[in-house]
Amino acid sequence: MMEYLAASYFHQDYRLESDSPIGNLGRFLENEGAAAGQELLSEIQVILSCDMSESEIREIWIETYRSAYNPGVDGITNRKWMECMAAFLASHLDGL
Repeated sequence: MMEYLAASYFHQDYRLESDSPIGNLGRFLENEGAAAGQELLSEIQVILSCDMSESEIREIWIETYRSAYNPGVDGITNRKWMECMAAFLASHLDGL
C-alpha cells in the first residue's frame, strides 16, 4: 500500500494536488478508504518497529517506492515523516 501511496499521491506533481504532504495523505485516506488506510498504517508500523537506519527508511520511501516527496526539504527525517503519517492515520481512521 505504501508503494501505491508514493506512486499515486506523491508523484512528481504532488504539490499541485494539496497544500502539504500531510494533505496528500488525507486525500489518500478520503479516496481509498479505511481498509487501505489501515493497511498503510500497518506497513508504516512495521518499518518503525524495525531497527532501520535513516538511510534505509529513505531508500524504501524514495528509492524503492519512488516517492517524489523528500521530507528533508521540509527539515524532517524520513523516520519522522513515517511517524507523522502513522499519527495522522491513527487519528483519522477512528472517524471512518
